Amino acid sequence: IIKIDDKSGEITLASPLDFEKHKKFEILAVPIDGGEGVQCTIEVEDVNDHVPTFPDENIKVRLDFSIVYRYDLPQTLMFQLEISEFARIGAAYPLPRAEDPDGANFTVQKYRIAQGNVNNVFKVSVRPVNGALYVDLVVNGQLDREYRDKYELIVEAIDGGTPSKIGRLRVNIFILDANDNAPVFTKPRYSVDVPANLTIGSQILTLAATDGDVGDNGKVSYRFQKTRFDSLPLFSLSSNGVLSTTGHLLPGTVHNLVAVAYDGGVPSLETTAIVTITVQGTSLTAPAVDIIWLTDTATAHLLENITLGTIVARLSLNEEQKDTIVTLVGCPSLCLRQSQSPSVYLLLACGLFDRESSPEYHLKFSLRRGKELVLEHPVLLTIGDINDNSPTWSHSHMHITLNRSIAISDQTSSLTAVDPDQGINGRIRYSILDSDIISIDPDTGRLIPLKEVGLRLLTM
Repeated sequence: IIKIDDKSGEITLASPLDFEKHKKFEILAVPIDGGEGVQCTIEVEDVNDHVPTFPDENIKVRLDFSIVYRYDLPQTLMFQLEISEFARIGAAYPLPRAEDPDGANFTVQKYRIAQGNVNNVFKVSVRPVNGALYVDLVVNGQLDREYRDKYELIVEAIDGGTPSKIGRLRVNIFILDANDNAPVFTKPRYSVDVPANLTIGSQILTLAATDGDVGDNGKVSYRFQKTRFDSLPLFSLSSNGVLSTTGHLLPGTVHNLVAVAYDGGVPSLETTAIVTITVQGTSLTAPAVDIIWLTDTATAHLLENITLGTIVARLSLNEEQKDTIVTLVGCPSLCLRQSQSPSVYLLLACGLFDRESSPEYHLKFSLRRGKELVLEHPVLLTIGDINDNSPTWSHSHMHITLNRSIAISDQTSSLTAVDPDQGINGRIRYSILDSDIISIDPDTGRLIPLKEVGLRLLTM
């Protein structure tokens, strides 16, 4: 790099200087005639010949507050950061440090946000560490994902030259949702008029609420608020907001319910709305069927050996009209008979039941006035099991061959029987009578030879 003219002693450059590689040269000049040598020190002065650069290696770091740092496209020096909208003002998140190999006067002196900082919700702060300048992104204002969910900042690193050189980093900031919004009903009060002859399970209306959050924080479900109102047993509210009847409604009554919309956040946020249901009054009492089951369980459950002619239920109407009749479909083994009272019907067992072939029946009681269907009342009837079936073998005869060259304990066979009854009635146990040669596992039917049998034919 340095050379000396051997005649004139002039010091010149043989190649360009680079301050970042060699900041000083020490040379000893010795005269050819043998005179005293001269020690020369050459110091290289720095110039601002480097632009600050941000690192371009792929980085991914996860910290608290669901923060993710990532370089997705190194060529564009893009940095990706995710911050919760609940991040406090003053929270600092480190950014990549720009590097400038120039000397202290010309290296990176400061950082700034050049563009994209809407409402100045961010700022940068610097930290000198061992002669290097580190930079943090600091939350400077309240974040609100529902207002803005992404910021695209350009962060600049500026060195000390005149004019200064600038390195740039694109910082994409995604604001993560926090559960900061409660559901909002489309209206604070719902009112609906319904007829008194609604069947059980009829849908009355569907409630709707919205939530500005996303994911589970914005997923809205519904329920009733527990109150002292007696109306709750008459209605149900599904998690998706469908309000239905679960009981018979009396005409002229008014029901005030409190519906709750709540989100899936932790903790959950909720809001309420009043639902007013007015049951329309009529000149006639609205028809309804009241069923009292006379079974042992007081429910729609019969044993399959029920005696023919047994009265299993009593049906009564809440109106007495000669032109109103009740019919039943769904089970040929049940008959409906009107009692001496025109508003009372008796349900009788008039046929045989077999649980193994029909374990349940879907009954439908219909109330008609002439050709007009005014009420349908569905009922699920279940049939209980009795021990009315004997076990049956899979084969009437079974032949078993034992090999005398194989140990008795290694030779097994199984007998299989089936019983269509239910529960303990269908549980099978096995046994062999009067045999000291072979036994059987009582639970599995596995045959177990007890000793050598020779060449004999056994019949059991």
